[in-house]
Amino acid sequence: KILLVVHVILLHCLFIEQWSRKVVRKEKMKSDRSLISMSMLSGFYVLYLTYLALSSLQLKYDVHVMRGGLRFCHSTDIGSMLVFKAYSAIPFLNELRVITDWTVTETSMNLFMWLKLEDAHHSLYRTRLDMEGRALTEPASARPMFEKVYMGVALLLLLLGLLVGPIIFFSALNTFMLVPSVVKSATMSVDVKVEATYGHRALNLYTAVQDYIENHNESSAQDFQKRLLD
Repeated sequence: KILLVVHVILLHCLFIEQWSRKVVRKEKMKSDRSLISMSMLSGFYVLYLTYLALSSLQLKYDVHVMRGGLRFCHSTDIGSMLVFKAYSAIPFLNELRVITDWTVTETSMNLFMWLKLEDAHHSLYRTRLDMEGRALTEPASARPMFEKVYMGVALLLLLLGLLVGPIIFFSALNTFMLVPSVVKSATMSVDVKVEATYGHRALNLYTAVQDYIENHNESSAQDFQKRLLD
């Protein structure tokens, strides 16, 4: 408030001195240029008084700039950036803080509005970091080749591996990585199971066990097929 009063006093002293000079020059020169300068000076005087009046209203109703959100989001230095990265990487830490802040804060917003506000604040901070990083590069400069390799080529190979890898691994054409599972024994059983409200009973009707199964080649398979046909 004291600063506003000092501004008003200095403004009036300065403009009274300027107007007195302009009036003297106008009487001596009597030209249109002096009238234009007088109107420009008066317009600036009115504009500055409007600024001071609005500033007075701002102080009267206590409207001041508030910096909410995370404290380390107010700066973009390397320490604040690393703390923000660690904070964003920890699961559920942001949600716990936001819900706690909304619970203890007197606000007209519901929880989902508060979550959207915090998300917008974090997005603006990330954009600010990106824009400051872009300001360090030359205008319209191409991205370096190593960035193309580790972000472009590596990601393409990873996606192709995730899409095609399982198909190739379980394919019949894969004779290097898959070990054939040879069947050496088998068991066949036939059971009758009766269930009731008090329990169940099972009755085994037939069980056949084959302890050893011999591997057959193509010629033995053809001989076995001929025997069946005969």
